[in-house]
Amino acid sequence: MTDQAIDPKEYKAENYANPTVHEPTMANQWFIEPPGPDKEKYKARPGNAVKLLNCGEAYLPVLKDAIEKAEESIYIAIWGFDEELSLTLQEPDEKTKPKNTISKILEDKAAGKNGKKPVEVKILVWFNAFSNVITSEPTLHENAWYNPSLTWSQKAMKGDIPNLQFVTRDPDNFGSSPKSQERIKQLESDREKEQSQITGPGLAVRNPTDENFENQKKLDAIDKINQRIKLVRKAGANTDELQQKRIQNGHPTASMGKIPTHHQKIILIDHRNSQIANCFVQGFNLKPFYFDCADHPFRNPQPHFQDVGLHLRGPCLLDLFYNFQESWNKAVDANPYVWKERGKCNLINEAPPRIESITGTQTYNAQILRTWPLNDEKSIYEFIKKAISQLNEFIYIEDQYFRMPEFADAINDRAKQIRDSCGRQKKLYVFVITSLNEDAFGEVKLREDMIHTLGRDDVNANKEEFDIRQSEKLKKETLDKMQAKGVMVQFCQLMTSKKEMQWSRMGSYEVTRYQNIYVHAKISFFDNAFVLIGSANWNLRSMAQDSELDIAVKCHDDIGKGFREYLWTCHLNCLWQAMDTMGNPTTPEDWYVSWQNLLSQNWVAYRNKLPLIMNLFPYYENLKQLRFKGPINTVTQGTG
Repeated sequence: MTDQAIDPKEYKAENYANPTVHEPTMANQWFIEPPGPDKEKYKARPGNAVKLLNCGEAYLPVLKDAIEKAEESIYIAIWGFDEELSLTLQEPDEKTKPKNTISKILEDKAAGKNGKKPVEVKILVWFNAFSNVITSEPTLHENAWYNPSLTWSQKAMKGDIPNLQFVTRDPDNFGSSPKSQERIKQLESDREKEQSQITGPGLAVRNPTDENFENQKKLDAIDKINQRIKLVRKAGANTDELQQKRIQNGHPTASMGKIPTHHQKIILIDHRNSQIANCFVQGFNLKPFYFDCADHPFRNPQPHFQDVGLHLRGPCLLDLFYNFQESWNKAVDANPYVWKERGKCNLINEAPPRIESITGTQTYNAQILRTWPLNDEKSIYEFIKKAISQLNEFIYIEDQYFRMPEFADAINDRAKQIRDSCGRQKKLYVFVITSLNEDAFGEVKLREDMIHTLGRDDVNANKEEFDIRQSEKLKKETLDKMQAKGVMVQFCQLMTSKKEMQWSRMGSYEVTRYQNIYVHAKISFFDNAFVLIGSANWNLRSMAQDSELDIAVKCHDDIGKGFREYLWTCHLNCLWQAMDTMGNPTTPEDWYVSWQNLLSQNWVAYRNKLPLIMNLFPYYENLKQLRFKGPINTVTQGTG
């Protein structure tokens, strides 16, 4: 079975609440209209072969093989790059010098080692000097095994490595887009209007004792307009537009405009040769600690990361070429002396490649989506809103931030549509795995607001004390509210554990150690119909401010279902079942009940200081408080 050719008319298909909700909607109208004036770019394309990859255990061997087989070119656009990254997954406790480092492999490919043809290598990394100083995770690593006197990246940027070009890019002037310039003009006009209405001498300056209250109100309005102008100039018009909608809808605003980033994560290989062209769209940064085993064995003090990527062949590579060409040329043109002269970097002026549909294997319709403030693109946001509006059964999300209340509103709206069409017994199921607020930097109130909007105040760390939050009364109230709205939400994190021996003067004894697994993945499953994967998080930065790139894949067979079930097998330690005892597929309601029972068991294990039964764990911000509480012996049964 292969995918279907895409009829352009399907882009304009009407969104509606499908009364037949027992099967996921599979139509191509889930895709969106190409965002720019050139409708041949970033459109949905048939004939793509895709492979979904979970964690470094699956991703690194595929990446290493693809790079080593490259014949003509390797183009990398990444947020974070570390030349010490080994493309061979290291053991959890391995402390030796990294082997098969990406820097050595790329340099050998560029040089044409072992009698092979030299391969053109271009590396584009986001870099901001101020950000690298103030954050705990710089995008470029400065202490390298490869050359202690001068890092490999520094050598590459100087142009000292033949046939390899390494360019960094600062945030572009995202406020230079046509829409942003128009928004700035409108705001400046609004500011002049407010200023013209200020009356009386000397009242253009704020005066707390001034009796002319109307003047003070106008000065406040002018302050707000100035803040918006500053935001648009830094982060673009789309950011301001979504912020204003949040204010209108009663949601907290985000702190935006501070150090916009280029957050895309793609690797494009041999794009000129349709037969061998392939690429990666991913959440992974090319830094060592992002790569882990799928079962996340306990390793201390090294961090654990849950992340995913996608290996792609087929026509969507054309849009990845367009994206890289635009990104590279803007970075080189931004500082021509540094990159064209000292770094010996050239612009990409070649004609777009011709990439044919893949034959001889299963293929899929897919679409490259971007957040690109320079062109006012927010197609990732538009796709997610449209996909939610066509859900029938469930949505499963693994996301680093999960702080987009607009999407929570859209989920509630879709649940209401389903109930109005199909009866009050029909429910929409939401399964979320995310990182803790304390680990995922910034905007804590937005996470709390999103949890509240979805009806899960029982896990909202700042709403109730632990004992109250876990009371049977509050649990029942939460369940009743979710059932009344028709949105059943499982809100989870990931954690790993290990039993260890400790010694004291009194002798040896066993203790159980626990460690959070940082969810860095950015993947969503909409029914069994579509999967969305890439660099974009569910937050305002990714939807409007930063440059991002995702790919949406139509799952006309079981590729999305199969990968989701594989992820759940890993997270739930094989305790979750895709089939019931009669051999029938389990339903979202079954999954919800199963998750609830297993999460309750894991909670009891943690409270009793025992090893966890699986990595999936109830979301709770202040787990350290539980160390001072006594054991519990009850398990709350979940209900659908």
